[in-house]
Amino acid sequence: MSTQSVVIAGNGPSLTAIDYRRLPEQFDVFRCNQFYFEDAHYLGQNVKAVFFNSSVFFEQFYTAMLLSERNEYRFEKIILSDYGNPLVTRDTPMVEAVLPQITNGYKAYLSKLEAFDNYLRFNELYRSQRPTAGVYMVAVAAAMGYKDIYLAGIDFYRGDKSQYAFDHQKNNIVSLVPNFKEDQSHAEVHGENFELDALQFLMNHYGLRLFTVCPESPAADTFPLAPIQSEGHFEVKKKAPGAIKDIQLPPASFYQRLAGLEEPLPHAHRGNLIVWLLYDLLTFPKGLRRYFRDKRLRKEKLRKARG
Repeated sequence: MSTQSVVIAGNGPSLTAIDYRRLPEQFDVFRCNQFYFEDAHYLGQNVKAVFFNSSVFFEQFYTAMLLSERNEYRFEKIILSDYGNPLVTRDTPMVEAVLPQITNGYKAYLSKLEAFDNYLRFNELYRSQRPTAGVYMVAVAAAMGYKDIYLAGIDFYRGDKSQYAFDHQKNNIVSLVPNFKEDQSHAEVHGENFELDALQFLMNHYGLRLFTVCPESPAADTFPLAPIQSEGHFEVKKKAPGAIKDIQLPPASFYQRLAGLEEPLPHAHRGNLIVWLLYDLLTFPKGLRRYFRDKRLRKEKLRKARG
């Protein structure tokens, strides 16, 4: 890690209203999900870590590679936003088996924050509450050793139709995630009160200093504005015509090959035949249901890819 400062960028409207005078002289940048839908490079093209959810990870990874090839963005780490919790993520084994070069956010970082890991598990199990990508990125930053955290575009989904800094209802993403057709597209497990509580938990337990660099963001109601630190000469470049602004769908052959794979057994069980057999007996009913669900989803993606 080259600096103790990181900008955690969500995709809320305040992303387009950053007060660049408040950014430190040196900082890393975390981005997430459909950040590349943005109309300009609001935080530059160099991304220390980008975070994608497991449900559309293969498509996001494919898109990230195309963005890199076209030199639209440069990524140091591509992180799977995993929680190490079967109540949340079931696609992780497949993603890791096919793409071993990516970083599992839970294994590499969240699992090192024992108190926060326990906090997340309790709230998921008993209160059906889960943080958004913004809080997830702050937690990973804590595990990486960052202390000064600057928030941009973290707006807690306030408002009605203006929850994003860009048009989020693009054709490809809607075909993969139909609830993006709705104005209120975020999951019910996310809520502002829990977001704030989780951020306060991280500050208290890991000595973080949180600031916002967006005076108009709802985050400014809770967290102090970062002090003015420069003349604000950060150059915001408009994207070139033809830039990628929708998730990209892999060719149909990808979905055909993925559909032919069997779900891999968790790594910890592979070397012990007795444990393997017990695992199969205990998980067969759920695994069978998951198999047919995933097979149906992959067929649906294949059908859409073929047009």
